[in-house]
Amino acid sequence: MRIRMNSIITASAVFAIVTATLFAVGQGAQAPAAGGRGGAAAAGGQAPAGQPAAGAPRGAGRGRGAAPDDTPVPRLSNGKPDLSGHWNEPYTANMAQNAVDPTTRMPLTFPRKGEALTGTPDSATGRGGRTYDLPYTELGLKRWKEYDPVKNGDYTGNCLPFGMSRNINSPHGSQFVHHVDALAMLWEQNTWFTFVPIEPKLIDVALLSGAELDWLNDYHAEVLAKIGPQLEGEDKEWLERQCAPLGR
Repeated sequence: MRIRMNSIITASAVFAIVTATLFAVGQGAQAPAAGGRGGAAAAGGQAPAGQPAAGAPRGAGRGRGAAPDDTPVPRLSNGKPDLSGHWNEPYTANMAQNAVDPTTRMPLTFPRKGEALTGTPDSATGRGGRTYDLPYTELGLKRWKEYDPVKNGDYTGNCLPFGMSRNINSPHGSQFVHHVDALAMLWEQNTWFTFVPIEPKLIDVALLSGAELDWLNDYHAEVLAKIGPQLEGEDKEWLERQCAPLGR
């Protein structure tokens, strides 16, 4: 199955951040484990020094929760870290859910946290009324109370506006193509009818609600029903394993 990836030109601010990161990591000889970079956990085997593990995509690293290892950081010909490869996205449907302090990484605490916001439309997530879920400014709270996804259009439900900030928080992965002179970031965008199994090794079912787990299993059943008849042999066996129902 071919997945179309559309290249998106990132803003100058993003370029500056990536450049600064490359410089900082390049000065440090060894970079920390790259969270979310897919492939290494499934690749298996020990690779020779300076090479990715056998079967792993170029640039494959380690996901969240994996034990640190001494695998050499992939590098470009100029010695800087090579970011090439496929990366998992930090997908979060509700950005306010389980928000933490960016400095301490502890849950946010603020007045009226969790209290119901009366007189407002239900949340666009379909999970009932809204609450004081973030430490809003006065203007931000006013806008949040006025936001009506039915009356004014649900721009979040329609994934608008498009761009780097929207794509990097999508359910689809991203691909980096890195060269000594350039860095291209590729995202899959606007593909409403893509049927691809979600990698079960990246899912912690303990973090899912019952409804979320049901949705995931229903989605995988639909993927298998639609794509399975088009495959055979090892390809179909792989899809059946990927789409097997998950339990607690």
